[in-house]
Order: sequence, then structure tokens, then C-alpha cells
Amino acid sequence: QNVVVYPLEQTVVLKRNRDFSFGGVVHAGRFDFFGKEFTFDYDKFTVDLKNVDSLRMTVKSIEKDVYGENPLVKVKTVIEKINGSLEIDNPKNKSGRKEFPNYPIFNSFKDSYAYYDKKSIQNGKYPKDKFYFHLEPFTIDSLDNFSNEGLNFKGEMVSAGIFPTFKESLKLQPDYSLGFVSKTPPAGYAMYGNKGTYTATINLSNKGLRGDGNLKYVTSTIVSNDFLFFPDSTNCIAQTFDIKEQKTPPEFPQVHGDSVKVHWMPLKDVLYANNNKLKKFKDYNGQAQFDGTLSLTPKQLFGNGTADFSNAKLDAKLIKFKASVFDSDTANFSLKTVDIATLAFSTDNVNAHIDFTKRVGEFKSNGKGSIVKFPVNQYICFMDNFKWFMDNSLIELGSDKKPAQQSDLDLEGPEFISVHPKQDSLRFQSPAARYDL
Repeated sequence: QNVVVYPLEQTVVLKRNRDFSFGGVVHAGRFDFFGKEFTFDYDKFTVDLKNVDSLRMTVKSIEKDVYGENPLVKVKTVIEKINGSLEIDNPKNKSGRKEFPNYPIFNSFKDSYAYYDKKSIQNGKYPKDKFYFHLEPFTIDSLDNFSNEGLNFKGEMVSAGIFPTFKESLKLQPDYSLGFVSKTPPAGYAMYGNKGTYTATINLSNKGLRGDGNLKYVTSTIVSNDFLFFPDSTNCIAQTFDIKEQKTPPEFPQVHGDSVKVHWMPLKDVLYANNNKLKKFKDYNGQAQFDGTLSLTPKQLFGNGTADFSNAKLDAKLIKFKASVFDSDTANFSLKTVDIATLAFSTDNVNAHIDFTKRVGEFKSNGKGSIVKFPVNQYICFMDNFKWFMDNSLIELGSDKKPAQQSDLDLEGPEFISVHPKQDSLRFQSPAARYDL
């Protein structure tokens, strides 16, 4: 039956009635048992495997070789902490004169485990004390000629809190590791202690714990055909990324993205989303676009990047988004001409408040007065605040200072011009090549 013993240090301890004990390797068909405490029982014609460090298996390759054969390959997953017995052959057939094709037979008596903590598996991010597949006691026969489909070990998956523990069967995977392809219940699985919900397919192999489905976090829905789940994070390239508008506190805007890189850190309660450079986020129901990094938390949505409008843009390292408005303490703002070819207006280091309901942007200087540039007209000035009327491309400039000395407003260009306004604000139409001041 192709059962061979390789004793540790080439030593066996012979006992009464041809029994003997040893440590080392027991080779039985396509199973190899490694351990230190084995006992051969002559009458029962079995090997008692009391303490097995690991079980390694070989299977027929899925692909044929150049000779049209399916050579044996090693299964990449080992089963550990096994306790059981190996039935070599029928006890009345010790000479092997008769054929009993269902032998050798292995009986597992206690729970055993498969681990995925190797460096070769996602750089060892699955610790064996928290992430493992728990195998129930099992029996497998025909160890020398079983089919690949015959490797089927029932048990449960313990995923370090990524998902609740769930029942599954460990089977041979295309990469020759042991794993599974599982479906969540229709309502999905709670993730990381109810931080989110995942629905659809979960698969385990030496490629890691992965998924093809959708993830819900706060008001976002992420759809991807390749989620990669870790004990401390989830990563994917999302085919679609959506945040649902929520007008009641905490407020969230509507956002949509395609081909979005997602990094979710549930222990820190934050999800980062980076758009594809060729596909910006579309937000506020098409009123704006965003290019950069979004940071979603249960309390608010933040952004680091550029908010684009039809004829304007705003750059900021920290934008606080709400349902119909967003704010930034420090931002750079610019307004384009009608043909979008040149800048008509730009300023840096301002406090910004954009209201999509009123269709107005309000800006305040963070210093004694922000420099405001009119590139088309080659002018600059210093202003304390201004308003941007989105639909009219209209800017209303203002100053908190009261007329005192020479001027409230200094404009510099090819010719120095000093203006003493009679009112606190000036109005100009941005697409024009000439401004009335």
C-alpha cells in the first residue's frame, strides 16, 4: 500500500509482538506525516499518530506536462496539530496478497488547523494565533490514489475579526493551496466588529483572503471584483465607489468614482479613496469634481486635492465636505476665462466656504490681505474677502478696512494705479478683458 517509515536518527524502539515506536516521517501514499511520537501496532496493522507536527500532501497537477501526464505536485498548505491513526491495510492482509484499494486510511481523532502566516502569503499579515482554518475530525481513504476533489475538510474559518467565524470546507485551490470559495448570507457579514458590511463571495488561498462583491461603510458602497482583506485593513481597486448624500447630521455629500483605489483602516475608523487620474470623483450631483484623496469617517468626509468646477478650481490639503457645502481653512482659488485657456482671477491662502444651494463661494484672507491676481489684465491687489457667484462667473471683492489714508485697495500692473473706492466692494465680470473698478 506504499506505506514507508523514515525513523528519526534511523532509530526505532522494538517492543513485544513486533510493535515499535519511533519519530520521524510516515509516508502513506500521497500523505506525509511529520512528528516525534508514533507507534506501530502489528495486530491492528495501524500506526498511531499521537503527535503530528504537520501533514503534507501531494496531488495530481491540474495541467498536463509535455508528455500528456499529470505529475504529482505538493499541496502548499500543511495541516498542523493532528492526532489520529493510519490504517495501513486490512489486518488480515498483512502480506498484501489481496487488493484493498480503499487503504491506506487515515482517521483524524481531534481538531487540527491550517495556517496562513507564511511570509510568502501577503508578507505574513495573517497571524496564526488569530487567523486560521479549524478542521473538524475527518477520515480520508485511498491515500495513494485519491482524486483532487477528494480533499474536502469540513470546519470553520476564524479570520482575526475580519468576519464572524463561519462554517466552510477546505478544498484544493487553483494555486495548489487549501482554501475555499464561500458565499455570504444575503444580508452579508458584519466586518471588524460591525464597522462595515460585506456581501457576495469570499475566497481563501495562498493569495490571501479575498472577495468579489460589495462593501458598505458609513454611507459609502464600494464594488470590486478583488477585495484583499487583512486583520487591520481592506484594500481594493473599486470598479465603482459611491457615497450617498445624507442631509441630517452627520452630513455627507453625494460622491461617485470609477476605478478608485481604496484603503480602509477599520481600527482607526477611516477609509481612504484615491481616484484614477483619468477619472475624477464626481460630487454634489454633478456640480463639481474632485481630484485627490478622500478620507471618510463616521463623522465627516475630508479631502486633500483639487475641487474642479466648470470654470474654476480650488486646491486645499484639508477640505471638510457636507451635504451641500464644503469648507477649507487654507485654500488656493482660481477662476478661468470663458475659453478656459487662461486664468482671469487667482488668489492663495484664503479661508473658503462653498455653498452649492446658494451657488456662492465666500473667501476670507488668512493674513493681512491675500494677494489677488488678474492675469489677463496683468493686475494684482490685496483683498480681505470676496464672493464668487458660480452661475454668473462674477466676483465681488471687498475689504474690512475703512477708508483712512491713501487707499483701501492697491492695484499694481504695467502702470501703478491707486484707487480710493467710495464703497466697500467692487464688482467685475471675470470673462471680460477689461474690468470696471
